[in-house]
Amino acid sequence: MDHNYIVKSEDFMLRPLEFGDLEDLRKWRNTDTIRKWFVDQSLITSSQQANWYTNYLKKENDLFFIIVDLKISLRPVGACSLYNINYEGKEAEFGRFMIGDPAARGIGLGQKTLEAICEFSREVLSLNSMYLEVLSDNKAAIKVYERVGYKIIDGFISKNTIKMSKQLNTLIYGSVIE
Repeated sequence: MDHNYIVKSEDFMLRPLEFGDLEDLRKWRNTDTIRKWFVDQSLITSSQQANWYTNYLKKENDLFFIIVDLKISLRPVGACSLYNINYEGKEAEFGRFMIGDPAARGIGLGQKTLEAICEFSREVLSLNSMYLEVLSDNKAAIKVYERVGYKIIDGFISKNTIKMSKQLNTLIYGSVIE
């Protein structure tokens, strides 16, 4: 979905995905250290990425963000999205989350991004909850999700994935939403 939402903090900005981001996004997603954490671990071609983008722009319930570092590199370093947004049911799925630039990993950017997107979801989209699926052996991601308040949904643990959810009723993280 083409959108104009921007979420800013002191350290980073979440801005809409643009056509010019597609090759960086594809390279990040195809990196072995990132790809292994996706349910679909296949390599993505340039034409597949372009087709995905064309279809993404047509969707009304899918917001894709590029994470831009504002402290060190001043360039895109990752991505995340809200999709399957149910405005009537006031919930959305969080995912497609990656810190693509190795220099931006391990500094807390993932947790800060997740906190900001939760606040955005509550304050701007008026959502009450978010959910996600994570591979059950992705212990680092599960810890980040739990620190932000996600909880494992009982009965939704499979051999490979865990479903988690978060209620968005009390959030104040200090990001600025424009």
